[in-house]
Amino acid sequence: MTEDQKATLAKLQELQGPEFSGRYHSDQVKVHADAVDLFQRYGEKGEQTAIRTWAASTLPTLQRHLDMAKELNR
Repeated sequence: MTEDQKATLAKLQELQGPEFSGRYHSDQVKVHADAVDLFQRYGEKGEQTAIRTWAASTLPTLQRHLDMAKELNR
């Protein structure tokens, strides 16, 4: 693990109950939004055809996961 990952883990271990849930939910939205952005960009303009095709075909699943992560906060 990187130092940043270790620090994040340490912070998460201090949280409990609603604080942990809130942090987990917001983190899930952020990482899924980042993944959607990355896959969308590579699916449109990626250099390697096979990876570009895979990214584009995986994008709808990631978008559904992002929608589900957003529902966690409701």
